[in-house]
Amino acid sequence: MTPGRAEGFERAADGLTDVVDAIDDVDLNAMQTEDVRTVLDARETLEDLTGQYRHDQRAYQRNQREEE
Repeated sequence: MTPGRAEGFERAADGLTDVVDAIDDVDLNAMQTEDVRTVLDARETLEDLTGQYRHDQRAYQRNQREEE
């Protein structure tokens, strides 16, 4: 992996977190039921991706410390 990779993972996770937070601000009561399901499914996918990027960030940082 290249230097700065952990920061890239962190930026990706932070950006995805911002998107999830924005979804939380959506008034789901104003939406049609099938659209609510689509939004909630997308939110779940984004949360999963965020977790993966946070995991990759921590793993990369841990590996970097072990190499020092």
